[in-house]
Amino acid sequence: MMNEVRVLRHIAAGDHVATLWEADTPFGKLTVFQMFTIENDSIKELRSFYDPREFLESMGTHGGN
Repeated sequence: MMNEVRVLRHIAAGDHVATLWEADTPFGKLTVFQMFTIENDSIKELRSFYDPREFLESMGTHGGN
């Protein structure tokens, strides 16, 4: 459930790609950083990182801090 997605930064160097993007959702903004390793024109590895604080705050949860 994403209303809008924006690519903030996209970097490619050799077989490695990094993308920072954000999405507006009904639960708040979600910011995601993804790292890809490409091998033989296919994604060999994908790692995603995100900060759930805005989601937790919109649900009234503060993660214990």
